[in-house]
Amino acid sequence: MMELLHPLSLDSAMPLLHSTSRSSRIYLVKYYKRLKEKLLYQVYNPTKDLPWLSQLFDYGFIVQKQLYRGTRDGFNHQGFHSKVDGHGHTLLFVMTETGHRFGAYVSLAWEGHVGVPRTYKDAKSFIFSLTHKTVHKLKNKDELVINHSHKGASSIFSMGLWADICISVDCNNNKGSFCRLGSSYELPEHLMGKEDSKEAKEYLGGKERFKVVEMEVYKIMPM
Repeated sequence: MMELLHPLSLDSAMPLLHSTSRSSRIYLVKYYKRLKEKLLYQVYNPTKDLPWLSQLFDYGFIVQKQLYRGTRDGFNHQGFHSKVDGHGHTLLFVMTETGHRFGAYVSLAWEGHVGVPRTYKDAKSFIFSLTHKTVHKLKNKDELVINHSHKGASSIFSMGLWADICISVDCNNNKGSFCRLGSSYELPEHLMGKEDSKEAKEYLGGKERFKVVEMEVYKIMPM
């Protein structure tokens, strides 16, 4: 019986693979390459990220299930909203082409609209950077900040009055996504008062405009 191989250790497994048939070797090599790619582009890593993220809630949270994954469901309005609409208390994670990881907590239920986009208040929402381990709270809790875009819009969704986060349709193939952190959500202390600076615009995504490698949404239950 073949021993279980670590998905990221294909090179070390090659001697063992040589003892199997040619067709089995081809299948296993393709399988481990696909699995390795899947793991490399998983944005939320429970082992590394959960301890820090739990501190952002009064008593932590429980991840109930993954609702959406861009590479599986599509980087478009239909793919996103068909999976997340109707669900509140979600954590969203984004990884850009630079390897920067950031995200947001949204307490309201997501909605996708056919006509004009709608923007809502969400006083409990916040933005975070997994790369820098920083949390960015709302400046004004009465502000309309969660933009549920409509079918045909150029963005899948955005957060903030002037788009602290804006993720474009087909964001994996274009550089239409950007983050203007400091619009509605607080900048990190060392960038306070520098909303228009290059550093502020690159803080979350690594570039002023970027491609998205992966995006995930998880349904959670705050404790």
